[in-house]
Amino acid sequence: MRLSSLAGVTGTWTKLGLTGLPLLTVALTLIFSGLEIYTPSGGFLDLAKLTLGAFIGSFVQRTATTQAVTEAVASTRRQPPPAA
Repeated sequence: MRLSSLAGVTGTWTKLGLTGLPLLTVALTLIFSGLEIYTPSGGFLDLAKLTLGAFIGSFVQRTATTQAVTEAVASTRRQPPPAA
């Protein structure tokens, strides 16, 4: 499926690179932040901080994994075939 053919809300988030767990943690962070604004002493700020940290961790992990796979594929393409 081509990325450009995706439309609507799903296509927008996919084009931004936010799917699955990172998208869920962003949504939870926004919900907890809104709840903290609505009820300032509710303790939701700590949950917002926690979910923001989870988002950053999952996003960095995904980026590092993607970069490692890309480098591994590139290094195998550069090697000459083994001599028989």
